Amino acid sequence: MTLLASALTALVVLGGLSRFEHRSRAWRAGWWTIVSVLTLFFLSHVARTVLANFAHPPYWDFHAFWLYGRTALLFHNVYDPANIRHVSDTPLPGVLMIGFPYPPPAILLVLPMALFTDPRASLTVWYGMHFLALALVVVL
Repeated sequence: MTLLASALTALVVLGGLSRFEHRSRAWRAGWWTIVSVLTLFFLSHVARTVLANFAHPPYWDFHAFWLYGRTALLFHNVYDPANIRHVSDTPLPGVLMIGFPYPPPAILLVLPMALFTDPRASLTVWYGMHFLALALVVVL
Protein backbone atom coordinates (compact mmCIF):
# COMPACT_ATOMS: atom_id res chain seq x y z
CA MET A 1 0.00 0.00 0.00
CA THR A 2 2.84 2.40 0.84
CA LEU A 3 4.54 1.66 -2.47
CA LEU A 4 1.33 2.39 -4.37
CA ALA A 5 0.79 5.64 -2.47
CA SER A 6 4.40 6.68 -3.15
CA ALA A 7 4.05 5.90 -6.85
CA LEU A 8 0.82 7.89 -7.11
CA THR A 9 2.39 10.80 -5.25
CA ALA A 10 5.36 10.81 -7.59
CA LEU A 11 3.03 10.72 -10.61
CA VAL A 12 1.00 13.66 -9.32
CA VAL A 13 4.03 15.77 -8.45
CA LEU A 14 6.15 14.97 -11.50
CA GLY A 15 3.19 14.89 -13.85
CA GLY A 16 2.17 18.30 -12.60
CA LEU A 17 5.59 19.66 -13.51
CA SER A 18 5.09 18.60 -17.11
CA ARG A 19 4.50 21.78 -19.12
CA PHE A 20 3.94 23.63 -15.83
CA GLU A 21 4.44 27.09 -17.32
CA HIS A 22 1.76 26.44 -19.98
CA ARG A 23 -0.94 25.48 -17.46
CA SER A 24 -3.64 27.85 -16.29
CA ARG A 25 -3.20 29.82 -13.10
CA ALA A 26 -6.00 27.87 -11.38
CA TRP A 27 -4.40 24.58 -12.36
CA ARG A 28 -1.03 25.67 -10.95
CA ALA A 29 -2.68 26.82 -7.72
CA GLY A 30 -4.39 23.45 -7.40
CA TRP A 31 -1.10 21.65 -8.04
CA TRP A 32 0.68 23.70 -5.38
CA THR A 33 -2.14 22.92 -2.95
CA ILE A 34 -1.79 19.19 -3.56
CA VAL A 35 2.00 19.36 -3.20
CA SER A 36 1.65 21.37 0.03
CA VAL A 37 -0.79 18.86 1.52
CA LEU A 38 1.48 15.96 0.55
CA THR A 39 4.48 17.75 2.08
CA LEU A 40 2.61 18.38 5.35
CA PHE A 41 1.53 14.74 5.44
CA PHE A 42 5.12 13.62 4.88
CA LEU A 43 6.48 15.98 7.55
CA SER A 44 3.88 14.82 10.10
CA HIS A 45 4.89 11.21 9.44
CA VAL A 46 8.57 12.12 9.87
CA ALA A 47 7.81 13.97 13.13
CA ARG A 48 5.88 10.98 14.54
CA THR A 49 8.74 8.64 13.61
CA VAL A 50 11.38 10.90 15.17
CA LEU A 51 9.39 11.28 18.40
CA ALA A 52 8.85 7.52 18.60
CA ASN A 53 12.58 6.95 18.09
CA PHE A 54 13.42 9.38 20.88
CA ALA A 55 11.18 7.41 23.22
CA HIS A 56 12.70 4.08 22.13
CA PRO A 57 15.93 4.47 20.12
CA PRO A 58 16.15 1.93 17.29
CA TYR A 59 18.56 -0.85 18.14
CA TRP A 60 19.82 -2.03 14.80
CA ASP A 61 20.81 1.11 13.03
CA PHE A 62 21.45 3.94 15.36
CA HIS A 63 22.19 2.04 18.55
CA ALA A 64 24.66 -0.26 16.81
CA PHE A 65 26.47 2.73 15.29
CA TRP A 66 26.56 4.46 18.67
CA LEU A 67 28.02 1.30 20.24
CA TYR A 68 30.70 1.05 17.57
CA GLY A 69 31.64 4.70 18.01
CA ARG A 70 31.65 4.44 21.80
CA THR A 71 33.81 1.30 21.63
CA ALA A 72 36.26 3.06 19.30
CA LEU A 73 36.47 6.01 21.66
CA LEU A 74 37.02 3.93 24.80
CA PHE A 75 38.88 0.83 23.62
CA HIS A 76 40.16 1.70 20.11
CA ASN A 77 39.47 -1.82 18.80
CA VAL A 78 35.97 -2.15 17.38
CA TYR A 79 36.67 -5.51 15.77
CA ASP A 80 36.88 -7.33 19.10
CA PRO A 81 33.33 -8.19 20.26
CA ALA A 82 34.54 -8.33 23.88
CA ASN A 83 35.19 -4.58 23.78
CA ILE A 84 31.66 -3.93 22.53
CA ARG A 85 30.24 -6.06 25.36
CA HIS A 86 32.00 -3.79 27.87
CA VAL A 87 30.20 -0.75 26.45
CA SER A 88 26.77 -2.30 25.89
CA ASP A 89 24.11 -2.80 28.51
CA THR A 90 21.52 -3.97 25.97
CA PRO A 91 21.39 -7.33 24.22
CA LEU A 92 22.32 -6.91 20.56
CA PRO A 93 23.32 -10.44 19.55
CA GLY A 94 24.46 -9.66 16.01
CA VAL A 95 26.47 -6.63 17.06
CA LEU A 96 27.96 -8.27 20.12
CA MET A 97 29.01 -11.42 18.29
CA ILE A 98 30.80 -10.10 15.22
CA GLY A 99 32.18 -6.68 16.06
CA PHE A 100 32.39 -3.82 13.58
CA PRO A 101 31.52 -5.22 10.12
CA TYR A 102 32.86 -2.28 8.07
CA PRO A 103 36.37 -1.31 6.90
CA PRO A 104 38.47 0.79 9.32
CA PRO A 105 37.88 4.25 7.78
CA ALA A 106 34.11 3.83 8.24
CA ILE A 107 34.51 4.25 12.00
CA LEU A 108 35.13 7.97 11.37
CA LEU A 109 31.50 8.29 10.27
CA VAL A 110 30.09 7.03 13.57
CA LEU A 111 32.79 8.26 15.96
CA PRO A 112 31.15 11.69 16.54
CA MET A 113 28.10 9.94 18.01
CA ALA A 114 30.33 8.46 20.72
CA LEU A 115 31.03 11.87 22.21
CA PHE A 116 27.71 11.55 24.03
CA THR A 117 27.44 9.00 26.83
CA ASP A 118 23.67 8.77 26.41
CA PRO A 119 22.37 7.36 23.12
CA ARG A 120 19.35 9.68 23.22
CA ALA A 121 21.54 12.78 23.31
CA SER A 122 23.50 11.40 20.41
CA LEU A 123 20.24 10.67 18.59
CA THR A 124 19.37 14.36 18.80
CA VAL A 125 22.59 15.25 16.98
CA TRP A 126 22.06 12.37 14.52
CA TYR A 127 18.62 13.69 13.54
CA GLY A 128 19.91 17.25 13.50
CA MET A 129 22.55 16.26 10.94
CA HIS A 130 19.91 14.50 8.84
CA PHE A 131 17.59 17.51 8.87
CA LEU A 132 20.47 19.87 8.07
CA ALA A 133 21.47 17.69 5.11
CA LEU A 134 17.84 17.58 3.94
CA ALA A 135 17.55 21.36 4.22
CA LEU A 136 20.77 21.82 2.24
CA VAL A 137 19.50 19.50 -0.50
CA VAL A 138 16.24 21.42 -0.74
CA VAL A 139 17.92 24.83 -0.76
CA LEU A 140 20.74 23.94 -3.14
